[in-house]
Amino acid sequence: MQTEEQLLLFINEENGIAGAKAYALAHAREVGKHVAMSECDIGAGAPLSFTLHSGPGGAALLRPRLQALETLGCSAIAEADHGGADLSPLQKLPDPPPVLELVQDTTHYFDWHHSAADTLDKVDPRALAEACAAFTFAIWTLADMPETLPRPGSAKEEK
Repeated sequence: MQTEEQLLLFINEENGIAGAKAYALAHAREVGKHVAMSECDIGAGAPLSFTLHSGPGGAALLRPRLQALETLGCSAIAEADHGGADLSPLQKLPDPPPVLELVQDTTHYFDWHHSAADTLDKVDPRALAEACAAFTFAIWTLADMPETLPRPGSAKEEK
């Protein structure tokens, strides 16, 4: 991409979303240049699908581009009206960018989440690899698209 558009990814809300708040404050005037944002902070489970918070037609525009992920069983896109905690400061700004997030299997995520038992031996290497591949592919797809997804606010403008 040869423009000044930006793609933003966040992780680690455990620190009071301090980084996300600081970023939103420092870059509030640039939010219109952000193509999309995403947060991946729900463990290492297998990829299941995606959620998308965008304007009208966003899922239809993205869906064919994610068909390659059908082999992992996670090419489906559901519409959402929010993003993760680290994205919330930017989502409160006028004209926030679309949010694409990977939905992962969390069957056992809260069995040991934030406990002394939260250790690497609980991670299924294949599930983690598949989640990383799906997330990376989706983000690369957003960055490589010739057009951008419609912004969530565009739905309000059409009414």
